[in-house]
Amino acid sequence: MDELVSIIVPVYNAEKYIKKCIESIINQTYKKIEVVIVDDGSKDNSVGILKKYEYDDRIKLILTKNHGVSTARNVAIEKCNGNFIMFADADDWLEPNAVEVLLNVAISTSAEIVQAGYYRNENEKIKLSERQINGNNIQELREKILFINSMEDINYGALRCVWGKIFKREVIKDIRFDQNIYLLEDGIFLYECMKNVQCFQFIDECLYHYRKVESSACNRFNKDQLIQYDNISSKLLKILSNAQKQLYYKVMLECIMTYISRLMSYSKIEKKEKIRLINNLTCQNKYHETIFNIDVRKLSKKEKITIYLLKNNYLQILYVICKIKDFVKGKGKIWKR
Repeated sequence: MDELVSIIVPVYNAEKYIKKCIESIINQTYKKIEVVIVDDGSKDNSVGILKKYEYDDRIKLILTKNHGVSTARNVAIEKCNGNFIMFADADDWLEPNAVEVLLNVAISTSAEIVQAGYYRNENEKIKLSERQINGNNIQELREKILFINSMEDINYGALRCVWGKIFKREVIKDIRFDQNIYLLEDGIFLYECMKNVQCFQFIDECLYHYRKVESSACNRFNKDQLIQYDNISSKLLKILSNAQKQLYYKVMLECIMTYISRLMSYSKIEKKEKIRLINNLTCQNKYHETIFNIDVRKLSKKEKITIYLLKNNYLQILYVICKIKDFVKGKGKIWKR
């Protein structure tokens, strides 16, 4: 194999983890790589650590102001020279043979995207059923990227993430991450890339280590969250056809569920205010339309219960159910998939 593989690493305040990430990449068994690192205005010592690796001429270090992970990845894509592209997050790391295995499979199967299994929480293996998706099944897989039903195999949650995969450059083309979105940005990017895919290959070998950092923006409640959901809604209405309205509702339902989960786990807001915020949410047109028009037949039990309670404005009951679950499990993420 003589293909150049570009590996993109966006970095922001990752001084605790970045060394392990970069060393796992530069020590790959497959040597013909370039590592495009974009530091997104880190305020810690991330840049100082990264500069120690500039001796390796395969590394490109780009320093930018803080504009978010989507902008950082877009900057990196423009600088990539490889015919194959991979993504890694700064707090994660790769198995030593990750690039070699993924590239081998991509070439031998002619797959435009290859997805590997991964490790979660240090050593928990998440294996994927080895299979190839092509032809008419591509569209079904494409829709799963936007909405992975909680009744289905939770192991496929990584499907909507860009890490743990290798992409042929040709499927990305001029597609870029939406810089106005920091929730579901990977899924929307992948959904758009999938229109250029004829063959998607899953392999069961675990090659990527995913580290869940609880303090990240994806895991906490903030009052600007609804702005993000508005941006997601606007983007989906642009890329989905009228025939895909139920898919749109499913994604908006996930936004509702996530909002409720994070709101309920946020201790600085009182019960009365939480109920008021949920009521305000359900009164907004896009969420009201979702609640009353989504097809509930293929939803999970908890999704059906949530829809029923919201539709009938039983917000006090919803609050009590959430708090009971929170008390029993000791977790704030009631609706975690």
